[in-house]
Amino acid sequence: MSLSKSIEYVKQNSTDPFDIVRLKNILDRKIPDDEELVGLIKSQRQDGSWSPFWAKDSSSLDATCYRLAMLEQAGIKTHPVIERAIEFITKQMNEMGYFEENNIPIDMCPPWVMPGDIKARLYLTANCGFWINHYSSNIDNRIITYLREHIDINGNINSYLHTNWLIGGLFYSLGLFKEAEAIFQCLCEQFPKLSSDNLAWLINTLIVSGVNNEEEIIKKSITRLIELRNNDGSWSSDDGSLKDIHTTIESIRALSCVGIS
Repeated sequence: MSLSKSIEYVKQNSTDPFDIVRLKNILDRKIPDDEELVGLIKSQRQDGSWSPFWAKDSSSLDATCYRLAMLEQAGIKTHPVIERAIEFITKQMNEMGYFEENNIPIDMCPPWVMPGDIKARLYLTANCGFWINHYSSNIDNRIITYLREHIDINGNINSYLHTNWLIGGLFYSLGLFKEAEAIFQCLCEQFPKLSSDNLAWLINTLIVSGVNNEEEIIKKSITRLIELRNNDGSWSSDDGSLKDIHTTIESIRALSCVGIS
């Protein structure tokens, strides 16, 4: 398989300069300068967070984790915007080790970040814990304890699918291989449910976590992701055609990390 058609699709259809910044790093390991990051830098709020599209004047954990993921794909390892974002996230941790959106009116929150909902709480805790660990390597043990308490002996987690690969990746990066593998085995049973968005996110998360490309879960995900590519080189987003560019870049990154070019 060649990625050339997918790369051309992004170049021809993208209207966001940061898409090309990410693509340049994915393909050529070109690290962007601050001028290329200016839009992202300016959109960061004073407290170190970013706002989600569904609450434009609010400080969001979910939106901040999303921007950190984009910075990782752009090849940024250290930067003041990252330091401020990690500081914001860390300050939001509950004393029991979990995270919830505390700065957004509850009637504005979509289900996946709804305060008081255990599935949303586990997802946000996994996401926040993942990026704290990735960028600071100084994760509070209470986060790990909280997540462990909500995983059964077979690796099942009562949350959204993406919570599984975030926790699995986090645990793997921390050397908790037995627990991570149990989660991966459960995920392998979910492949019929996984969309292009899911697969690309899963692969990228595990690769960032140091999971070997030869692991069954990555090999199966790659095979399925290749099967889902559209004839024009794109991958379809769960959030509608306007987000196909994002999913396509995520997919290019995932496949290029396993040697497909």
